[in-house]
Amino acid sequence: MKQIISRVTKQPTVLVADDAPEIVLIISKILEKEGYLVLKSYNGEECIALAFANKPDIILLDIMMPDIDGFKICNHLKNDSKTQDIPIIFITSKVDIKDKIQGLNKGAIDYITKPFNSEEFLARVKSHMRAKLMQDELRETNGILQEYLRTATLANNYFESITRLVNLDEVMSFTQRYFAEIFEDVVRFSVWLCAEQSDQFILKVGTSADLNKEAPTIRVEDSPIMKRAFEKKEVIVENNFKLSELYNAKAGERYSDAKFMCLPLIVEGNVLAIVNLTSKKDGTDFSIYDQQKALSVCQILANKIENCQLYKKIEKLSITDSLTNLFNRQFLDTRLAKEFARVVRSNETFTIIMADIDHFKNINDTYGHQKGDIALKQFADILVHNIREADFAARYGGEEFVVTLPSTKLNGGVNLAEKIRLSVEENLFIEAEGEKHPITVSLGVATYHNGNFENQEGLLKAADEALYKAKQTGRNKVCYHEDCGD
Repeated sequence: MKQIISRVTKQPTVLVADDAPEIVLIISKILEKEGYLVLKSYNGEECIALAFANKPDIILLDIMMPDIDGFKICNHLKNDSKTQDIPIIFITSKVDIKDKIQGLNKGAIDYITKPFNSEEFLARVKSHMRAKLMQDELRETNGILQEYLRTATLANNYFESITRLVNLDEVMSFTQRYFAEIFEDVVRFSVWLCAEQSDQFILKVGTSADLNKEAPTIRVEDSPIMKRAFEKKEVIVENNFKLSELYNAKAGERYSDAKFMCLPLIVEGNVLAIVNLTSKKDGTDFSIYDQQKALSVCQILANKIENCQLYKKIEKLSITDSLTNLFNRQFLDTRLAKEFARVVRSNETFTIIMADIDHFKNINDTYGHQKGDIALKQFADILVHNIREADFAARYGGEEFVVTLPSTKLNGGVNLAEKIRLSVEENLFIEAEGEKHPITVSLGVATYHNGNFENQEGLLKAADEALYKAKQTGRNKVCYHEDCGD
């Protein structure tokens, strides 16, 4: 089986417990010559304390001890989960078969009689040590496999939960829940979304310590470790942060004892987000396995973030006019129907402005369609600059535009229309052959109140009639529908 964690080689340790110092000395010399670390004990209480404190690989235990006999020591250690797996070999001068049987029944794995042959003694210790180390490795591997299975199950459930989602906020909500389980062994975790066309990270997921921060947005420059992961597009692990050059760049003693893993979420060479893991709860270093686990889960999130962003772009394209970036006619019709139904239920006022660039055909014929397109985009910018966040503007068709104004009376709509007209008159020009040729706009206003229109089509028609009146009576002016007075 392929080793999946960098294993730290531990010096085999033997605890020798005997009330005779000369026996302890002889055994210690034999074992130390073979490279074993030997712990020495001369009474029962000390033996038990050393066993709990050091977890030796094997215990060589005399039966006849001055305070607690070997059988009771063995019984005590075997009845505690912390020490029950440590092999115990009795070494004693007692040769009675009943003593041997009693020792084996207490949980000992072998029985060596004093005096012993050094070569035979060493061979038996080595044999039991090999078996112990193999059991430890098997137990460790089994634990790793169980953790792999747990992580794989959670990752699979996470993937199934988010696979059909297209809203990024919903994805992040599920991520919050699953990351709390998957990374339950770390002190803190967080997911920072890379803002589009910006030098900022936006906090989307995290432990309570992160989510309760007053500033959920930070600059790339403010986190050296996140900056390095972002720029190098690779996992950054710092298990001794105080000795890292990144620590020198980041002041603050609270980081000195922390361990960090910083993972960039990359799709097709683009970093979409950064995942931070800070310090394991048991104080150990982040291992190769920790990296593998984090990467497997983070790749699921990376792909989902990209899918959500693509869906959002496609959705925006489907409702947006490609030239002006305003909403298109299809979206206007849908939105207008919903807004009208809402204001009828709530008995609110609702105003519409319809605008038309004056003599637009002449602009195209005289200066060309490219200049006409520029004029349309600039007019759209003027609309966006002048309306509120609750309002929205749409390209109705050609050079005609519609602005909807929720909770706005007729005089408010007329005032805004006049403001737009003046802004166009002062700022919108066709530049040709070194000269500026002014552009003007005509606007019609209509307001729903007290049930004066049955549906949104009637309100839109009223605004169109007011616009027609403005164009028929001189252009570059604002007119409102007579049936819309406050």
